[in-house]
Amino acid sequence: MRLRDLDGKKVAIWGMGKDGESALRCLRSLFPDKHLTILSDQPIPETQRRELGQLAPVVFTTGHAVGEALCQHDVVIKSPGIPLYKDTLLTAKEQGTLFTSTANLFFAEIANRDIIAVTGTKGKSTTASIIHHCLLKMGVSAEICGNIGKPFLDFLEKKTQTDIWVAELSSYQTADLQPFAKIALLVNMFPEHLDWHGSRDDYFRDKLHLFSPGKDKSTIINFLDPQSRLLAADLPNVTYFNAPNAIHVNGSDIYRGDERLGAVTTGDLKGQHNHNNVCAALTALEAAGFDVRLCINELHDFRGLPHRQKVLGSKDGLTFVDDSISTTPESAIAAIERFNGSPLCLLLGGYDRQQNYHGLATLICKEDIPLVITLPGNGDRIADSIKEAKDKTGTGPEIFAAEDLASAVTTATAKTPRGGIVLLSPAAPSYGSFANFQERGQAFAKLAGL
Repeated sequence: MRLRDLDGKKVAIWGMGKDGESALRCLRSLFPDKHLTILSDQPIPETQRRELGQLAPVVFTTGHAVGEALCQHDVVIKSPGIPLYKDTLLTAKEQGTLFTSTANLFFAEIANRDIIAVTGTKGKSTTASIIHHCLLKMGVSAEICGNIGKPFLDFLEKKTQTDIWVAELSSYQTADLQPFAKIALLVNMFPEHLDWHGSRDDYFRDKLHLFSPGKDKSTIINFLDPQSRLLAADLPNVTYFNAPNAIHVNGSDIYRGDERLGAVTTGDLKGQHNHNNVCAALTALEAAGFDVRLCINELHDFRGLPHRQKVLGSKDGLTFVDDSISTTPESAIAAIERFNGSPLCLLLGGYDRQQNYHGLATLICKEDIPLVITLPGNGDRIADSIKEAKDKTGTGPEIFAAEDLASAVTTATAKTPRGGIVLLSPAAPSYGSFANFQERGQAFAKLAGL
């Protein structure tokens, strides 16, 4: 569906986060007099209503009335955070309502352009950023969009000025995706967002919507991730990274088979997980026709993402590290592997998505991490996993339960040995306590006094 196809249709926008507001701005610019409905399961603050109302004519429908309103529209542009499996959505579909997303509308507008699409449970933002960085350094007109940075539809004015689009997509965005990417990259897959997707199998299936069949399409998969290899077995034109005969890492050096391509020198790409991200990015760039030796050389000034293993500085003999973007056990494991060596105090916990913390707990005990402070939400469940692992290994951390982030930082400052590291790597989302991981990371830096 193209944006022009919405002319003459009764259209609603469901959800008023970044994507919803972007969709409203876009439609209002294209159809100045079109009546639009804004749907929100939660009340919309009066201030936001007034701001959105300036783009009149707009009708607001909230709460229980949303279900009925869904059935009264021809097309609903759904925000990514709203699950596809809600009963009200399924009922409206049965009655003929067509659901789409800003991602699908955007990709339909740039369908004949070069697109490198990246998804994965962890590492997708860094991988997409590496690809984008290399393209810009080589003089390519490139934009990065999607789950990272600005919403898709905010880029429409640049659709004819951009040679390559780098799209980073969450599982929420791939779930109903109509794939257009010439190069599609899956960094890895671990069960996540099960509260949204409904089941482990649904999560994996929704991720794979990124890939489209066709001889002109490239599918890039992590050879070291058994789950990805299994699920991608029937996909066409598969290229692996991290395979011995493919682009892979050995120490800090990148190889293609037996051929050394170069070294990863920037401090912002330290750690095995980041080296794997480099291999993924280089494989995508090679599929797009670029010389990966030149790409590696351009990484010397790459700067990592905010709130991803960011060393904030030192105070009172302690180093504070902001890894607030960590929302999975696997990302917390990556942070531990990078910073373990000095006495480590871990701040863990947040919104409970029913993830499995057994592997993280086992690593914490195996590496003899001295101190863990849990945060509200799923902190108690993480603590229980650590205690179980501690009973089996005979070693493990001292565990404290904090009432909030402020008390966690106070406890960490008092209990962590001087020369140690206080690492905020929650392994859980921030919902409930903070608006997003950025706000959580900013609060941590302020509490640390850095």
